[in-house]
Amino acid sequence: ITFTINFTPTLLFPYDLDLIVESNDPDEPQAVVNVLGQGASGALYEESFQQTYDPILDVLWVVDNSESMSNAIDNVRTNFESFIGEFLALNLDYQMAAVTTDMVNPDQSGKIQGQMIDSSMSESQAESLFLSAVNAGAQGSANEKGLEATKAALSSPLINSTNAGFLRNNAALSVIVVSDE
Repeated sequence: ITFTINFTPTLLFPYDLDLIVESNDPDEPQAVVNVLGQGASGALYEESFQQTYDPILDVLWVVDNSESMSNAIDNVRTNFESFIGEFLALNLDYQMAAVTTDMVNPDQSGKIQGQMIDSSMSESQAESLFLSAVNAGAQGSANEKGLEATKAALSSPLINSTNAGFLRNNAALSVIVVSDE
């Protein structure tokens, strides 16, 4: 008998399986066929890593302020209280700042919006300053340049002038991007 078996692996790695054919043969009721295969493209691939805890942290928020982001920016503003509450529970030495994805407007273009937030501030003060910083609205350039804004914010000349003091030598850096692009 000729038959076809379809096997759809869920992971991308080598498979070594046995196909067992059962019959009513009294001498050999089972025939075992070794089957080898490789998971294919499109299969589910899982990877994990252990993140180290770094108690000194600089956090740069990159917020897309193009017109399509109006609802998303409102959502970030509405939920920041939950974020900052959990974040403060980590008891970190932190600094936070926000930039937009608008690289056309010279008042934005990688420049920290509003005031930097740091661990010496109360929760309500940090929340108030963050909400003010992301209040750039949704009138920014439709040509979002989040990576360019991040690079501009963290390198010369801005990191030595307008954004001076944000990037600390002894701190880990986290970048949070809020965008629909």
